[in-house]
Amino acid sequence: MGRSNMANKLWRLTNLYKIRTKQKTLEKLRLNGIQKSILYALPIKGPIRDFYLKYRQGGVSTFWLLWWLDETIFTPNTITGILADKWENLDRLWSIVETAYANMPDYVKPGLKEESSKKLKFAGIDSEIFISLSVRSTAVHNLHVSEWCFTEDEELNATLGSLSPTSNVSGESTANGVGNHGYETYQDAKKD
Repeated sequence: MGRSNMANKLWRLTNLYKIRTKQKTLEKLRLNGIQKSILYALPIKGPIRDFYLKYRQGGVSTFWLLWWLDETIFTPNTITGILADKWENLDRLWSIVETAYANMPDYVKPGLKEESSKKLKFAGIDSEIFISLSVRSTAVHNLHVSEWCFTEDEELNATLGSLSPTSNVSGESTANGVGNHGYETYQDAKKD
């Protein structure tokens, strides 16, 4: 493994992080078709602003969780938040992050300054990743919203309102109704 590999985010995503498979094994991430389409659609410059209407178990959440975990670990002074509609869903998402971090190779795995059931703060780089139902008082650089269409509009509006113009935002959801924030976000995303 050379330095050029470590500088390549795609290489890191598919070699440093393991996920729990449907066959009850731990394996390195192998991008499926949906995950490849997300990757190839990412902007070259500027903040990420992506929303995906998805079906269940397609790998969209896993892609974004590993993308933002990697961004947090390999970019000092980065704060990443993961939001969802309820704690039960956040706990499931957090287990993906915890599994990926716990199974990283020791030679590249950063030490922890702080660890809880809701946050990993990495020693020496002053970066952290956390889960919450909303964010209002923290300067978040990266935000992932899961089940966007099910999240309370008031909480989501407050969280999005606290972001800077340079913050990255990814979101995904299964469909849920018409007229809510998730529906409007999906309609706006279709226009681009």
